[in-house]
Amino acid sequence: MKISTRIIVALSGLALIATFFAPIWMILLEAPQFPEGLSMHIWINKLTGNVDTINGLNHYIGMQKISAESFPEFKILPGLMGFFLVFGVVTALLNKKSILYIYTALLVLFALVAMVDFYMWEYSYGHDLDPHAPIKLDDTSFQPPLLGYKQIANFLAGSFPALGGVFFILSVLLAVVAAVIELNIFKRKKPVPVMSIITIFTIFMMSACTAGGTNPVAINFGSDECSHCKMTISDKKYGAEILTAKGKAYKFDDMGCMADFEKEFVKNNAAEKFQRFVINFYSPTNFVNLDNAHLLKSSSLRTPMASGWVAFGTATEAQKAQKEYGGEIVAGNLFK
Repeated sequence: MKISTRIIVALSGLALIATFFAPIWMILLEAPQFPEGLSMHIWINKLTGNVDTINGLNHYIGMQKISAESFPEFKILPGLMGFFLVFGVVTALLNKKSILYIYTALLVLFALVAMVDFYMWEYSYGHDLDPHAPIKLDDTSFQPPLLGYKQIANFLAGSFPALGGVFFILSVLLAVVAAVIELNIFKRKKPVPVMSIITIFTIFMMSACTAGGTNPVAINFGSDECSHCKMTISDKKYGAEILTAKGKAYKFDDMGCMADFEKEFVKNNAAEKFQRFVINFYSPTNFVNLDNAHLLKSSSLRTPMASGWVAFGTATEAQKAQKEYGGEIVAGNLFK
């Protein structure tokens, strides 16, 4: 095998290490009665998240109880992940094409079987309902989507790969790339840019480790509702947003509303990580991370909820506004 192929297949195996330290899939539920949302994280050997709360809700519609004990897959998945991890590294060391093809074929087959098994689990839980359940709805299908979002009754259900799952997908893709290179399907005339592949792999790992709500969600002025005061967000110069690591966006019409909301949010979600963004007063189409913003508080500024707070991307902009509106400039994320 080419040296580039050996490196790629080794990375394919090593990528599976992540599946032992991070969940591979996540189910998200959003509804008006649960403004913070519910989540269930599926690892290779356990379940975490709001599993008890979800089971409490499922009870009313007759859905089976979800528990780690009901998944025989949890007993074999750690072994299978470990097998493919070692298989990938050994394939690189043995330097034989035939073993590479076997590794790739088995890994792809494993991925397909896993997705079919997951779909069948969702189907069983969504359709095999207790006929004596307290609540019976006309629509008897409560099957979550295999991938993406789906409206189920008054819940918006989401199903996505978690960090461990992202690395598993990466592992499969790398194995396929390695096999394609050795098969010489495209009859390349130039050597494989192995350093480029390693660079992409490194960037992917860094991006995956910080994934989950890194960019603010656009505010629809005139229609979006402030998550704190419930007023319609209409003035483009004063918008603000809290974005959780799960990707949930809370939008505000005034930085004062965001500050008040944050106090309650932190109290009820101590473990939840999030970022805060504020609209640049002089450039209403652009968000500024609150940690890097320059803030001005002035009683002359007529903000929607009278907090008097506005934000800027640079100190020069803040100083310019101070000359016009007066008040105090604060660099950073302090609310005084």
